[in-house]
Amino acid sequence: MGYHYGAGNRDELKNFFRKSIRIILTMSVVLTIAAELLARPLSMIFVSYNAELLEMTVYAFAVYSFSFLLSGVNIYASAFFTALNDGFTSAMISFGRTLVFQVVSVLILPILFGAYGISI
Repeated sequence: MGYHYGAGNRDELKNFFRKSIRIILTMSVVLTIAAELLARPLSMIFVSYNAELLEMTVYAFAVYSFSFLLSGVNIYASAFFTALNDGFTSAMISFGRTLVFQVVSVLILPILFGAYGISI
């Protein structure tokens, strides 16, 4: 991306961007579906010793799996702006992802989901 940006090849930039977004969106959907389907088997690897904890973990994993729909685009957006030499926008996206949205989630999810919101 940075190479084509530096070369001023806007057509190739648009083409590369479209292909990247298609791949990211496709893989985000595939990973979300896989995480939904594999929530129980993966949870059983770690917490099969306690039925109550297993159910809570399966629920939390299933809810958390929806974050895969947005995380790919978010990570790509940060890398995209870095490649375009726009470090400030990239930093703001990363800052929002790593601090702002996590703090907001910790404060809001327990209100929406009760005790299960804590484990999400």
